[in-house]
Amino acid sequence: MKLRRKDFTLIELLVVVAIIAILAGILLPALNNAREKAQQTQCLNQIKTMTTAAFMYSDSFDGWLMPVKNGPLASRVDAVWSANRTFLDIAHIKYAAYEPTYSHYWNAKFVCPKVQMQAPAGSSIIGPIFYGLQNFPGGVTQNNDYWSSQNHIRPSREVKSPSSKVFILESFQAPDAGGVNTTATTALETWLQYANSWPPVTGCVIDGDYKTYLAYRHGGMRTVNFSFYDGHAANVKESTARIVNSAQYNPRMYWFAQ
Repeated sequence: MKLRRKDFTLIELLVVVAIIAILAGILLPALNNAREKAQQTQCLNQIKTMTTAAFMYSDSFDGWLMPVKNGPLASRVDAVWSANRTFLDIAHIKYAAYEPTYSHYWNAKFVCPKVQMQAPAGSSIIGPIFYGLQNFPGGVTQNNDYWSSQNHIRPSREVKSPSSKVFILESFQAPDAGGVNTTATTALETWLQYANSWPPVTGCVIDGDYKTYLAYRHGGMRTVNFSFYDGHAANVKESTARIVNSAQYNPRMYWFAQ
């Protein structure tokens, strides 16, 4: 006797589709969270690598860390700390080697994965835009290193409470290579205003100034990656990272002489 093949009925097909949709609804958030966590971890590891390289640099230069700024980008060799070729070589960061003044152009894989995703195809990655450095040699304010005689930052051993003082931070604009010291430069609102902006290759400035701003790229655009002067790195919530009152050094993690 010839067997008759039974086809799916419309109801059965709809049930299968519904089950797939339910599973997708359950699994996709978990997959997205896992991907977000992996990107955060990869970025944090890169900052940790840079921090270790900075202290290795310090060991070779009588305890001093890299010159923060010697001039505008592309104006001279090793213009800022994050374009310093000795430091970049120690950190194994690939940069434009064909012209010494262009060492601030990094291979894209050495910046945060979130930046890599945003970068236009074939664009150059200017490393110093995406990482700032808390570089105040003693007080709350300091002239740009380019205009002052203090173009090195103090050794780590002179930092008070180094485990709680910020060293390298994630930024979205740091053409002067420095850190943050105001409420506006650490505000989540400022980041959200410019989060979808891609920094121009020429000029490296989005809003017309030369300040460094925190980039809350992680935790649903609510957390930022830091390293600290004792060498460890951590993901920090916006509620902890924002400067509440700079006149009172609050939080103190940004003023390492305090």
